[in-house]
Amino acid sequence: MGICAWTPLELFAVSLGLTNIVLWLFAQVPQIWINWKRKQTEAISVKFLIIWLLGDITNLLASFLTQQLPVQRYTAIYFCFMDIIMVSQWIYYTKINVHDQSKKVNSPLIQSHEIRQKYGIIYFLVVSNIITLPLLLQHTHSSHWENSLAPSRELLQITADINGTSLPHCELKPDLENWLKIFGDVCAWVSGVLYFVARVPQIYRNYFRKTVDGLSISMFMFMNLANICYGAYMLILIKDFHSSKFIISDFPFILGSLGAVITNTMVLVQWYYYDIYLYNQKKEQDEYQFV
Repeated sequence: MGICAWTPLELFAVSLGLTNIVLWLFAQVPQIWINWKRKQTEAISVKFLIIWLLGDITNLLASFLTQQLPVQRYTAIYFCFMDIIMVSQWIYYTKINVHDQSKKVNSPLIQSHEIRQKYGIIYFLVVSNIITLPLLLQHTHSSHWENSLAPSRELLQITADINGTSLPHCELKPDLENWLKIFGDVCAWVSGVLYFVARVPQIYRNYFRKTVDGLSISMFMFMNLANICYGAYMLILIKDFHSSKFIISDFPFILGSLGAVITNTMVLVQWYYYDIYLYNQKKEQDEYQFV
């Protein structure tokens, strides 16, 4: 795949990157299914979908212009494809089958006791990742790993020289014209900012509706896990946080991934407050009045 892992920690980082890809392959599927099942997209902010799509388009451009790995290009294409499906659903159920939007869904999408059982394991994974991430990053740049890195490469280089072979190039420099590289970096920055702000319209819509009913909470949880894995993958493999390459080329991807964790978490907090906490409060009041 064109990725070199010299230490167990770097191998773990690569596994996080692959986990991020697998999670993203299925992250949007639950929301697409809910939209089709309910024949409604009233809960989704169209601004959220458009900004998200623009973020994926600029990410796709950046992956080609900066000559990223093939797997990154393929996943960028897949992201755009899934976004187009969600936007198409919004257009169809909002502009074409307008009458379907007025239909009330009799059975509530979420119930407090069912949610705790269904998403408890996902909550555990999210929290455990957030808790262990600072420890992981602190351990990444410790002297133990820095000291173990050089002997590993030295030993491999000696072995390669004896066998008359050459080591794979771990840091390939893109063979690009300067203006293309600059445009690719600009696209990466635009994509990172768009990813960061995309959820803001959805957060406002949830606040306006005082519910997240109609949204797939599992989608936001999978996105959180995927973004945490990708952010950790980037931070572990980056060796120099003070270089111009980190500021110009690497930081926008970290902003787009770990920045989105903040806004995704805000949606999860809204879900807990509006559809679990207030739901249980109302249920207790109704039971008290009944008694």
